[in-house]
Amino acid sequence: MLTNPVHPIDVAEVCVEALNLGNDVSISVGGPGIPSREEIARMAFRAVGKKPKILRISRTVLLASAAMVQPFHPRYGEILEFTARVFTSECIAPTRGHRRLSDCFAEVASIAMRRKE
Repeated sequence: MLTNPVHPIDVAEVCVEALNLGNDVSISVGGPGIPSREEIARMAFRAVGKKPKILRISRTVLLASAAMVQPFHPRYGEILEFTARVFTSECIAPTRGHRRLSDCFAEVASIAMRRKE
């Protein structure tokens, strides 16, 4: 499934714009590029210099797992169901941002590495 994640700074800029537009404003915001969820995971691993470890689980298995967990721990069941639906749905918004997710991952990884030193 595809998505166009948007950088937090781009979101902040659109929030300021929305505040200036007044009440009842809805602005769809997407970032540049439309990677798959797997490509996003690979970007994150690449940013920290690790070999990707990706487990593929079908939507059916995830939703069945959510249904089985729900009676025992409703909140975990809801989170699992939400995750299943998000990871198996396309979510593409109009491009408003210009900062790339790979750059965001690199920034965060760099900060984390400096903290370790």
